[in-house]
Amino acid sequence: MNLVYVDEAGDDGHPRTSSPLFVLSAIWIREEEWRESFQKVEACRHDLRKLFGFPGTLELHTREFLLNKNPYGELRMGNEERVGMIGFCCKFLSRLPVRLMNVCIHKAQIKEPHFDVMESALASLLAWMEHEGRSDRRIGDQNRNQGRFLVITDEGRLGKMRAVARKMQRRGVSSSGRGDGAGSGGIERMVEDPLAKDSKESYFIQFADMMACIVYLHCIIRLKAGIFSHRMPPQLDESRLGDWLALLKLNPALETGPEGARGVVILPK
Repeated sequence: MNLVYVDEAGDDGHPRTSSPLFVLSAIWIREEEWRESFQKVEACRHDLRKLFGFPGTLELHTREFLLNKNPYGELRMGNEERVGMIGFCCKFLSRLPVRLMNVCIHKAQIKEPHFDVMESALASLLAWMEHEGRSDRRIGDQNRNQGRFLVITDEGRLGKMRAVARKMQRRGVSSSGRGDGAGSGGIERMVEDPLAKDSKESYFIQFADMMACIVYLHCIIRLKAGIFSHRMPPQLDESRLGDWLALLKLNPALETGPEGARGVVILPK
């Protein structure tokens, strides 16, 4: 069994929208590696408190943290400290035994009048998960459950995600593993509907939120989709964001790289 933690950046509205992009990100971890990884994450949170003064009980919303919005303004951290802390978290995440998946919807490229942003993003992400499950080397005739996965997400969009997941299970989605429309087949390895967990109670969802934010900001620059808020730290430029993506083995060129270098799927094609 595998646990998959999902979070997003931007809004899924279209054509009425408040963001030019929508990013859905997932962290995939095997259940037998979860406990040790969780203990390492707890140790990381202790390090954040010692090195940066970030309280162990405070939820990390990366975008709001970088913008120094409440409650983070009360921490009195400078721009360099905030950017440094997110870089520290990226380095830590890169050492965990996880797989990272990201889908970005570039709304300016949408041509279909009834294009559903959330459905397209989640269908692509589920296809990727299905591919990961099927290609897991541990799957064999004796233990077919090893490639199954359970999706865990924050409560915000749970209802819509469940509806989309059920729809995809009924009609099937691409199983190419990149959500690019290649291949065919349904979702066979997802266990249950997506389950809710308060992000305040899940470090892994908070890390998925961090990854979604980084991918979103990088895509804003690479796709020329907008500009940053004036409150965003000036140290956060394309070079810094690209370094973080490379650290996470996410190709900064926004393409699926060679084996071991996960890309960021951009839709629509």
